[in-house]
Amino acid sequence: MSAAAPDLHFDDCEPLESALAVEGFDHVWGTMEALPSPPADAAAVSECGVAYVRFALARPGRFKLMLGRECDDRDDDRGRAASALNADFFDAVAAVFPGPGTEALATAGWATAHGLAFLHLDGKPDNLAPEAIDERVRASFMAVFDPIRSRP
Repeated sequence: MSAAAPDLHFDDCEPLESALAVEGFDHVWGTMEALPSPPADAAAVSECGVAYVRFALARPGRFKLMLGRECDDRDDDRGRAASALNADFFDAVAAVFPGPGTEALATAGWATAHGLAFLHLDGKPDNLAPEAIDERVRASFMAVFDPIRSRP
């Protein structure tokens, strides 16, 4: 495909970028859907974070495109896809931690995964072997979701 080929199908870049972002959200959602549902415990919820960070590191350009601008979930496909992913993660957290505080805990979990994804994309902390990064994500999630047991 030539560099000009997208111009034949799209009047401007926004529809193309939105379509690529939605495809990325669908991929992350599909990976999370493959996890046991509902999750049995905090460790199972942490696998959602592992899937999110793995996607970011495997497809950094797509990941940054997905989350690189504000979304309007009322009339924007990208916003609706981001909201759907957020809702699925909230449901996973609520299955393990129902009741007051679930929304805050889900936000903390997503912020943990998102922050780790961007930290690793920026090379801070050092990028380790994929298995070591997975363990870092799991340990960080456990520090958020189960702080008493995660203390040394």
